Amino acid sequence: MALIHFIIGIILLGVGVYFVIYLCRLMIAPLLDIRLGSKGSSKLKKAMQKIEKIDELIAEGKAQEAIKLLQRSIMYDVAPNAKQVLLIKEHHQNVLSRCLVISEEVSSKAENLADVERLLMERGELLLLRLKAQESFKSLENKRLQAGKHIPAWSKDDFQRKIAEIKAELARNQSDLEQASAELFKSLGTPNSDNIVYH
Repeated sequence: MALIHFIIGIILLGVGVYFVIYLCRLMIAPLLDIRLGSKGSSKLKKAMQKIEKIDELIAEGKAQEAIKLLQRSIMYDVAPNAKQVLLIKEHHQNVLSRCLVISEEVSSKAENLADVERLLMERGELLLLRLKAQESFKSLENKRLQAGKHIPAWSKDDFQRKIAEIKAELARNQSDLEQASAELFKSLGTPNSDNIVYH
């Protein structure tokens, strides 16, 4: 009889520990999201402040300095939520618009601007896909935990494979974007010889 009580006690203890861990995960997850979101917001705020400084440099006729700052304004960070992704996309549109302004100011060509814009848009979509995949996994995990079940190994592997594919695409995108943007900013600082008037 004592053995049965002991076994029942062990089972109840295991169930209790399981639910404590589950509740802790539910409580900690939002805090982690807030912390990550705060970090992302700080970087985005600094990037937006660079745009303000770029506008000042353009107004002062310091195009070369503005171009250097524009180069450091592209964000390659992985956004923690969809709102951050949209704000980063809006920021990049501001970067591209300043490229056009500088191009007019110094009579230069904004070469491959369309390629840079395409890569930035692609990056935004990839970031959203990554977030959706992570959210889907969390949702499935929580449902399985509530039902007292584990996620099947094949399902976990499938999610991990999808996220790994998206990460690889993001890495490829960053490499292409760094190369394309370097060409863009180099062309911005070089006046178009067709517009030079010789005396």
